[in-house]
This record gives sequence, C-alpha cells and structure tokens, in this order.
Amino acid sequence: MGKFTRAEWSHGMGLLEISSLPVLAQALRELEDLLIRDKQALARSASTSSQAKKRGSASTKEPYNRTRYREYASDRKTAFADLYQFCFTLAKPPQARNIDLETAMALWSVLLAPRYPIINNLITFLPEKGTYKGANKDIWNMVSPPLMSGI
Repeated sequence: MGKFTRAEWSHGMGLLEISSLPVLAQALRELEDLLIRDKQALARSASTSSQAKKRGSASTKEPYNRTRYREYASDRKTAFADLYQFCFTLAKPPQARNIDLETAMALWSVLLAPRYPIINNLITFLPEKGTYKGANKDIWNMVSPPLMSGI
C-alpha cells in the first residue's frame, strides 16, 4: 500500500488550507459526496465568491480552500477517473503489476458500489466462483465506470 511523505502531506494540507482533523474530515466528506455518491456540488455563496475574487484565494468564511473542490465539481467524470486510477497506483505494491483481489474488492466497494450497486454482485461472485488471485491494470480498467454507464 502506498505512503505519503511528511513533505507531501504538509504540502497538500497547506494548499487546501486545512489546519485541523475536523476540517480534513469535512473536506473528505464533501469530496466523497461529490465524486463517489454523485450528490449536488456545494453552492458558492455570493459573499464568498466576491471576497475570494478580491483576495485571489478562498474566503476566510470557508473552512478550507475549496478551489480544488470547485475544479472537481466542474468536471466530475475526469475527477472520478483520476481518483479511480490513483487508487490502483496507491494500492499496488512497489514493483508489482497487480493488487490482491481482496484489496481490489474493498476499493470497488468504496469507489463504485454507492453509484453502481451491481458491483456488489461482482464482489460476491469473485471469491466464490472466480479464479482470480489479483487485479492487474487491465482488470481494474474493465471494472471502471465508463463501462457501467449503461447500467
């Protein structure tokens, strides 16, 4: 499983202007609602957007810098595809080509099942009847949202 260095963590939290665990939890919930649960994007208040334009950054009224959130909200499909691919790379051990099936199924249940309930059937089927021991990049991409757009 992948790791973040302290410098990467600090850089990311600095860009988002997140200074506490409750604010981080809020940011993660908002991203989950937007990208995983396909909920409506947060509305931008008139006072927040005018102040942000004047200052060139997020308003002090917002709990964190939502600039990246707004970028994701403007192109959800691309943002989700990037998240989906990132999760494979993060879960894959160094120098390996696969992630173990248990990890893949756990990620699919978190990333895909809320929007595509049929994934639960796949997650049930694979350990019972499947012969797969792991998921390589091809399998990971076959179980991706564009293929489920007709479902």
